[in-house]
Amino acid sequence: MAICSDVMEHIPEVEVCNVLSSISSLDVKNFYFAISTRKSGYLDKNKQNLHLSVFSSEKWKSLLSKFFSIENEDKIPDLYTVKCARLD
Repeated sequence: MAICSDVMEHIPEVEVCNVLSSISSLDVKNFYFAISTRKSGYLDKNKQNLHLSVFSSEKWKSLLSKFFSIENEDKIPDLYTVKCARLD
């Protein structure tokens, strides 16, 4: 199992699909994602929000579904957690 926790929201929006594609190519059957769905409470040195890809749970599900089979998901306030399997 590969675990990606509190990472995807830090990926620039234009790179999210490329990163998901790369993750899905790993020789792993199951994947677990925990993704924040809100802006960070912190800014970088340039005053930019640290969460670069802030999407709703539904949008994350749509993006993940392009690369993975969704097996189980939880939508709790400000966090989307999902267990996926690689598409074969």
